Amino acid sequence: MTIENHILVNSSLFFVQGIPVVAITPGMVSTDFGMMPNMLKNMGGRPTNESVEGVIQIMDGLSMERGEGVAPGTGEYWSVKWDSDGKPVPPVPFAAGW
Repeated sequence: MTIENHILVNSSLFFVQGIPVVAITPGMVSTDFGMMPNMLKNMGGRPTNESVEGVIQIMDGLSMERGEGVAPGTGEYWSVKWDSDGKPVPPVPFAAGW
């Protein structure tokens, strides 16, 4: 378990009751920042607006209960994903989570 995972789990246990704590990875995002935005796009990077929509979808479904892979629950790590056709899919627990 990485230090980031420890921080997330501990934060979810000790923060104010009623405030869910999750980590969200926006997936690969193609931005104009840096020297090779086209390379990111060619590798499957999604536009920022699509990534943000996925993050908001995860945040809208937050709860204090552990989600068991169905809905984002406190202390979990979620990822924005797209299918092979580039269409958004429902958020998924991050595979490298604990």
